[in-house]
Amino acid sequence: MKKNIFKISLLSLLWVVGITLYILFLLNDYGNLSFGNTIYIKYGVVISSTIFAFLSLIFARSKEDLIDVCLLTLALIFTLVSDFFLLVRNYNFELGVGIFILAQLCYFARLAFLNKYPKKLLISFAISRVSIPLIFIIFLAIAGQLSLLYALVAFYIVQLMMNFVETLMVYFISGKKRWDYLLLAVGFLLFIMCDIFVGLGNVDNPNFLNVCWIFYAPSQLLIASHFVLSKLVNKDENTKE
Repeated sequence: MKKNIFKISLLSLLWVVGITLYILFLLNDYGNLSFGNTIYIKYGVVISSTIFAFLSLIFARSKEDLIDVCLLTLALIFTLVSDFFLLVRNYNFELGVGIFILAQLCYFARLAFLNKYPKKLLISFAISRVSIPLIFIIFLAIAGQLSLLYALVAFYIVQLMMNFVETLMVYFISGKKRWDYLLLAVGFLLFIMCDIFVGLGNVDNPNFLNVCWIFYAPSQLLIASHFVLSKLVNKDENTKE
C-alpha cells in the first residue's frame, strides 16, 4: 500500500507540474500576466508528459506492461523531438511532421498490441492508413498544390484520425466499457482539435496558432497518463497479476 501511495504521489507531482505549466502559458497568452516568450513553458508540458510516460514503468507488472510503456514512451519521445523542430526551433517543418508520423505509428502499434487485433483487422487498418492519405495526395497533385510538406501532413492527419477512431472502437466494443480508453480517445480528440487550429493558423489567421496549445497540452497529459489510468481503473485485473 505504501509503495502504491509513493508511486501515485510521484506521478501526481508530474501531473501538477504539467498542469501548472499549462496554466502559466494560458495566463501569459490570454491573461494580464506576462512571462515573456512562453515557448519553453509550452515545451515543458511535452517534456513532463514524456517523463510521466517513462516513469509509468514503476506500475509495470508483466512483459506486456513493459512493451506497452515502451511504445507509449517512444511515441512521446518522437513528439518531443518533433516539437523541438516545430515549436522551439521553428524550422524544418517537413522533418518535424515526419517525426510526428512516427509518433502516431507508435500509438497504432500500441493499440494493435494491447487489443490483439486479428490479422484481417490489422491488415485492413494498415491499408486504410496508407490508401486514404494517398487519395488526398493524388487530389493535391491534380490541383497543383502538392509539396513534400502537404504530403506528410496528409499522411500524419490520417494516422491521428485513425488512432482516435480505433480508440473509440475499443471503448464501445469492450464489454466492460474501459473508461481509460474513453479518456485516451478524448486525448486524441484534443490532439485533432489542436491540428485544426494549426491548419487555420497557417491558412487564415496566425493567431489561431496560439489557440492550438489550449488543446495540445492537455492532450499530451491525457495520452501520457493512459497506462497508469488503465492500471487504476482496472483494479480487478491488476489484483490477479
